[in-house]
Amino acid sequence: MFPIAQMIKNKKTRKALFLGWAIVVPVLVVGDILMRMKVFPVTSEMDRKIENGLHDVHRKPSKTVDDARNLALRDQSEIATNEHSKKNGNLKESTITPEIAKALMAEAASLINIAEQEDVYRDVIKRLCEAGYTDEAWRLILSDPGSNRSAQLWAFFSSAAIDSKTCSGYIAGLFDPNEKEGAIVAFAVKNFDKFPSIYEDSNFSRILQELTARNPNTLRELIGDGLRSRFDHCASNEEKEKINQMLLDFHSKNLVSDDVLAGMLVRNRQKSPFDLWSWISDSSVGLGESPNFEAEVRTGIIQRMVFENPTNALAKISSSSGNGADADLFTGLSQWAQNNPRAANDWYLSQRVKLTESQQDSAAKAFAMLALGYQETQVAESWANQIQNDEIRNTIIDKIHSLSLNKP
Repeated sequence: MFPIAQMIKNKKTRKALFLGWAIVVPVLVVGDILMRMKVFPVTSEMDRKIENGLHDVHRKPSKTVDDARNLALRDQSEIATNEHSKKNGNLKESTITPEIAKALMAEAASLINIAEQEDVYRDVIKRLCEAGYTDEAWRLILSDPGSNRSAQLWAFFSSAAIDSKTCSGYIAGLFDPNEKEGAIVAFAVKNFDKFPSIYEDSNFSRILQELTARNPNTLRELIGDGLRSRFDHCASNEEKEKINQMLLDFHSKNLVSDDVLAGMLVRNRQKSPFDLWSWISDSSVGLGESPNFEAEVRTGIIQRMVFENPTNALAKISSSSGNGADADLFTGLSQWAQNNPRAANDWYLSQRVKLTESQQDSAAKAFAMLALGYQETQVAESWANQIQNDEIRNTIIDKIHSLSLNKP
């Protein structure tokens, strides 16, 4: 009889497992899976924290101005600018003029709510650019560094009707390298039909050389930021799928970082976890030694797979020959064993002869760690002794001996 069966026969452990299945798993495990993969409706604020992006561009503007004076200015703006549009033959209705923009920014300076203030500053520049007041918008951008200036710069480079030569001229006037990077990303998002050839544009060559000298990963970061930002602005699922394919292609060529890929996996959380796992099954995303964002995402995907269909999940993982095959099998079998130890053990017994030696080690390690969690040191040691890899086996046995020494 295999040790896992012994563990189940133990009255204390059987009670713990029953309680774990009946109470803990539906609450903690499901909650952990949902939180890891952000299945709950995620606010744009959470998305911004997850992606840790260069610019704050995802939050939907809150109510811009609350007081009557500013609302009146908006009404005046529409009247004045519509007159401007008619005079200049512009068929597109606009909602602002440089004079009204200055007044709105003056009012915004007195707002207490920082988020509302930032919305006004961003909105003013965006609307000016869309109305054709490009130079006027540029001159109204705040000179003091901070989130308000960053929001205005993003609005300018993602809204102004300028070509790459004109854009590079404006960027050359920026002194902060981070602002230059953000400007290129914003311009790339606006002109995504030319992506990524825009990074090969001769007008940007000197700027990119300057930024790359400071940070060799600049190009990868720019492409990653461009993909993420564009995805967030997609109007259709079809366009999102095109960006997903572009993402995977760039990642395979090492032009997109693991962190960006992990962030995009979170953005695609509505997809089947089996589909998402196929994105990373052959990669090293999340396989580092230390726990990190990428590792959390990879673990969350596998846990969702097991929660959805454990048999299919383990069959898919065990048939993989990717970089993370052994680690993924350990994660998947650990999750299944926590949920239903007997079913996980039965699967292992039926599949053991089909598994490679390293996969068998991963499975034995999973059961050993489960037993160790219940302080069943003898069961844990029995599983550990089945591990062929000396380093893995000795690490588990050291944990077992450490626990035994600390037992009362």
